[in-house]
Amino acid sequence: MAARGPDLNECPRNIASPALPRDPRGDLALRIGLEWVLNPDHLALVDVCRADIVAGKERFRVVLAPPSRDSAGFVALKQRLCDLILIEPIHLLDPMASEFTALGCIFETRGGVLVREDGFDKLRSGAPLRVATPASHPMMDRFCRRLLQGWAGNRGFAVAETQILIETAGFRHVDNLAAGFDAAWLAFENIEGVEAIQRGLAVRFVTAEEVGLPGFSALELVARKDRSPQEAARHEALISALEKAAGRLQADPQAAIALWQETSSDGSPTAAAMVRATLPCLKTRVDRRPSRWQAVQDLLQEA
Repeated sequence: MAARGPDLNECPRNIASPALPRDPRGDLALRIGLEWVLNPDHLALVDVCRADIVAGKERFRVVLAPPSRDSAGFVALKQRLCDLILIEPIHLLDPMASEFTALGCIFETRGGVLVREDGFDKLRSGAPLRVATPASHPMMDRFCRRLLQGWAGNRGFAVAETQILIETAGFRHVDNLAAGFDAAWLAFENIEGVEAIQRGLAVRFVTAEEVGLPGFSALELVARKDRSPQEAARHEALISALEKAAGRLQADPQAAIALWQETSSDGSPTAAAMVRATLPCLKTRVDRRPSRWQAVQDLLQEA
């Protein structure tokens, strides 16, 4: 693809971490590099970490770790620091993406802009709207502006691009809103949307879907193109295990909440609410359609 996506090595979702852990039992370990710190989006993966997975005559366990900042995402996969990576679909626009194979979407939520109620007054009046984002990038900034302009257009008024000021401010979206930003971009409805409600902030979530833009808030498993038949068999076994785990968790929300509390040591009502909101987003059938992200890729590459 001609357009360049956000640089994975600079994306705040990739944080510094120790070397990838080894399975303490010494068993064969399938190492998955996460795109960000462990959170409820990863519940199905957390669940499959608790037991062996069988691929033919082989048994293996899953080990999770965020890639280090110096070998993030595709680089970590290319250097075989991990066997698979989990990324957001926008990173499939990275020039390196063509060297790898997307295996399927295991989680999908609604994403967009969290806007303070008084921020909507600014949009209507023509005043500047300060939007916090993890990393400002022309392609994603344009998506944000189109989303807010679409929302305004559906209500009969126009918003100029220059009215929407996008600033790099880290990934703590709700903290940024509480600190005075008018809006937060690249937020997930099941995480930041829930947190804002739990904290009592007067905000509204404007999603891509509601203004007719393609959704992009999801997690995709990615492998090396040169994987061996044995590796491919393990990956297929993992996908099957993830689908079963998603079904189990959805069938027993209390068990899912308990699993997250055990994993995160967070027994707060906010964490429980995030888990409940996340469960419907887990894929009981991993979406493996080759065209699943074409609409969002086409939009992001528009001049």
